[in-house]
Amino acid sequence: MGGHATHDEGESRAILPASDFAHWGKRDPVGMYETYLADSPLELSASRSNREALEKAEAEVEAEIAEAEREALESRERRKPDPATQTTGVYAS
Repeated sequence: MGGHATHDEGESRAILPASDFAHWGKRDPVGMYETYLADSPLELSASRSNREALEKAEAEVEAEIAEAEREALESRERRKPDPATQTTGVYAS
């Protein structure tokens, strides 16, 4: 329970009572939907349980994010812009 940035939760925890976090943490829409899908009679995968299918999907997304992060950090060294082009396309009077 917090705002839109990581630091907002720390500020919220300093201001709000812990009981609020306990109460509203159980009502987190993402967690509630994950529980709903895991316990759903719908089959998310033919070869594994719903919970296993959700864990597999989460692992795949985390791996994709980690790869994108690695590529982005690596590109700082490989794809540095040419300083001679820093004013190209920039309006100046």
